[in-house]
Amino acid sequence: MTVDTRHGKLTVDTRDRYIAKSLYCKREYEIDLMLQTTAHLRACGLLPEKGRGTVLDIGANMGVSSVGFLYNHEFERAVAVEPDPRNFDLLKRNMQQNGFGERSLCLQYALSDRAGKLEFELSESNFGDHRVRVAGAGADKADLYQEKGRRVIEVETVTLDALLQSLPGAFRDSLALVWMDVQGFEGFVYRGGRGIFASPIPVATEIWPYGIRRAGMTREEFCDIIRSTWPHYWMLRGQRKKKHFVKYPTSIFDTVFDEIGFEGAYENVLLTHS
Repeated sequence: MTVDTRHGKLTVDTRDRYIAKSLYCKREYEIDLMLQTTAHLRACGLLPEKGRGTVLDIGANMGVSSVGFLYNHEFERAVAVEPDPRNFDLLKRNMQQNGFGERSLCLQYALSDRAGKLEFELSESNFGDHRVRVAGAGADKADLYQEKGRRVIEVETVTLDALLQSLPGAFRDSLALVWMDVQGFEGFVYRGGRGIFASPIPVATEIWPYGIRRAGMTREEFCDIIRSTWPHYWMLRGQRKKKHFVKYPTSIFDTVFDEIGFEGAYENVLLTHS
C-alpha cells in the first residue's frame, strides 16, 4: 500500500503492524523526533544548514527516516543501509517515487565489526525488529519477542569504515549525521566504524539494553565503547511536546542502562564530541 505521509510518499508492507501501521494510521512515524533532533544539532552548531550535507541511515527499513529527512529538506543527500531484502526493495522504491534517486545511495548490508556473512532473524509482525543473530548470544536470557522461533536468513556484512571508503566523494565528504537503529547490534557497528566515529560527526542512535544483551554484548563492553569514543551524550527530558535535550558526560553512561532497564524499553540518545 502507498500512502502520503509527513515523510513523503511511502509504499509499506501491510503485514508490518508497527512502523507501517503508524504510517498508514497516523501518516507519520517519529517524524517529530527526527526534526527536533536536527533542529537541536543545528542550534548547537553541529550540523550544516538545512538542505546541505548527507545523512547516513543505518538500519534504514523502508526509508522512513532517510526519505523523511530528504522530503523535509533536512539534508541534500542520504546513504541508506538495510540488509533485509523485503525492506530493501521498498527502500529503493520509496527513494525513487519521491524523486530522490540521484540524491541517495541504497546499500544492502548489515554493518558489523568484520566483513563476511551473518544470520539475520526476521520478525513476522514488526519489520523494524529484524535483527542480526549471533550464535550462542543471549541463549540464557529472556525471549520476550519469541526470537527463537523466527525465520533466519543470511546477510552480507561489512564494516562501516570500509563501506564509507567505497562511497562516491560527494556522499562521503559531505557526511553530516549518522542516524542508527539496528536493534541492539549498535556496539558491533561502533567497533567497525572507529574512523568515522572519531570524527566530529554527531550520532543519533537507539539504546535498547535488552537487544544489546541478546546481540551478545555486555553492558560493560557497550559502555566502554561509548566512553572511549564520545565525551558527551544527550537525552530528551521533560514531558510530551515540552521535551528538550539535556547533555551529560559519557563517564556516567552506565546510568542510561539503569534508567531504561532490561525488560524491553529503549531510548534514543545523541552522541557528540562537543
